[in-house]
Amino acid sequence: AREPTGSRALEVVLSAAPCTWWGRIHSALRGQILEMAQHLLANFVVQSLATCASKQRDLKLLLAELCPGLPALLASRPGVVWRLAQACARLGGGGAVLLEAIAAARPATDRLRNGGASSAGGDGGALANLILGIGAYGGSGGGLGKGQGG
Repeated sequence: AREPTGSRALEVVLSAAPCTWWGRIHSALRGQILEMAQHLLANFVVQSLATCASKQRDLKLLLAELCPGLPALLASRPGVVWRLAQACARLGGGGAVLLEAIAAARPATDRLRNGGASSAGGDGGALANLILGIGAYGGSGGGLGKGQGG
């Protein structure tokens, strides 16, 4: 998944495979998902995992692996965080865990961005503020945003 062909192949498999394959693919990648999420190419596989998650249980597994690395992801790979937020809204769960991790990561994200870390991923601080704003608008509940399963 860290090569262009392998990464794209896994993305296609995830999008075309039946939901029952999600667990098999996740099991094969378990323990590597955070490292993949930070990689230039492999992060798209992680985004596909989030997009293709069909159960809150699947999303919970992803969040457990990715939330510890959220400051770095917000600073360098905000697309991964965005896909997690979309999955939370779609599945109606995990939003509170993600919002809590984003809120805790904001000071670290600012330090990473201002301390000379890679700026290739864009403005993760703006994404964090946007997601937190959506979460605040949506109130309490598992998903993100008003009317999104929360």
